[in-house]
Amino acid sequence: MPPPNGTSQHPIRRALISAAFYGSLLAAALWLAYDIRFLDGFKFGLDTTHRSQIFANRPMALLWAIPLKLVLLIAFGQFKGILYYFRLRDALRLGVALLLSSVAIYLIILSGPFTEIPRGVLLIDFNLSLIFCMIFRTGIRVWKEATDKSDEVGTVERIAIVGAGSAGAQLAADIQSRRGHGLKPICFLDDDVDKHGLEIHGLPVLGAPEKLAFLKDRLELTEVILALPTVSARRIREVTAICAENSLRTLVVPSLRELATGRVRTSDIRPVSLEDLLGRMPAQLDEHAIDSIAEGRVVLVSGAGGSIGSEIARQIAARRPARLLILDQCEVLLYQVEQDLINMGYGAVITPLVADVTDVSRMDAIFAKYRPGLVLHAAAHKHVPMM
Repeated sequence: MPPPNGTSQHPIRRALISAAFYGSLLAAALWLAYDIRFLDGFKFGLDTTHRSQIFANRPMALLWAIPLKLVLLIAFGQFKGILYYFRLRDALRLGVALLLSSVAIYLIILSGPFTEIPRGVLLIDFNLSLIFCMIFRTGIRVWKEATDKSDEVGTVERIAIVGAGSAGAQLAADIQSRRGHGLKPICFLDDDVDKHGLEIHGLPVLGAPEKLAFLKDRLELTEVILALPTVSARRIREVTAICAENSLRTLVVPSLRELATGRVRTSDIRPVSLEDLLGRMPAQLDEHAIDSIAEGRVVLVSGAGGSIGSEIARQIAARRPARLLILDQCEVLLYQVEQDLINMGYGAVITPLVADVTDVSRMDAIFAKYRPGLVLHAAAHKHVPMM
């Protein structure tokens, strides 16, 4: 019979099966604790009659001690969780439940009429119970991971996690425990040289993100997840650029302040956004106010052939100006912008003007002829140190 996985069974049935497994393990631990405590080498002066009486009381001890342990396990949620999800927090809760059950048994023995259990047996029983239950839960997890083939169906993304800190470690553990998501973590990358060569959840830390160009083909990587919730926006931009250069899809884990639980899960992963690259929230434009400035007016954009000026021209053209004057000293660039605006449907309001803004007489003539009501000056040298 395979271990219960707790995914498809009715909650009551699942609890009963868990109780049967836990009860069997706890009974075996207590039974064996008697045998270990009273081995020939550990009699400590007990006569045969007293020793026989202790062993005769063993079945009665099991009858009341095991139900008490199960009640405390229930109180600590051991029957609610899915058995193969077993991590450090679950192990700590299990250990506390077993420790408190041993303390409760000892206090009951001191104050009540229940069958006495020797203190040495209680100590051995606690250790054996903890070991047996840990092996049981760990074994179910190993069995589940060994038999789960769901991640072998379809395309599996081979992932490098950038960030070997707490967020990256939580993410790797969550991906490894959730099979069938099409994600397979392969390695970590981190700027901290002290972590290079180490392993986290069985995954090696292979170096800094700059090694992606070398590792991509070697490890057949297809995606990169940035688990850098506290790093600067500048570093996010640098790593994102490295991923883009190597044709790697880039995802990101939100900052810990954005996460409702403070813990990182697979469901938190999202594409890199503008906010990640800016390191702040983007400014919110008052579109209505901008429209009112340009709508129905004659607008002149200087330096319209450049990257900034051409984008300004596109934005203004979309805001229904009476006339859009695009001005630049380079007729080649100006022509390209003019054709772009015509293709966008703004040809009726476009007037291209070849002129140098330092030519005073030419600019006076343009202003006298068209009388612009709004001037957006974008004419400038792009490579200032060379000028």
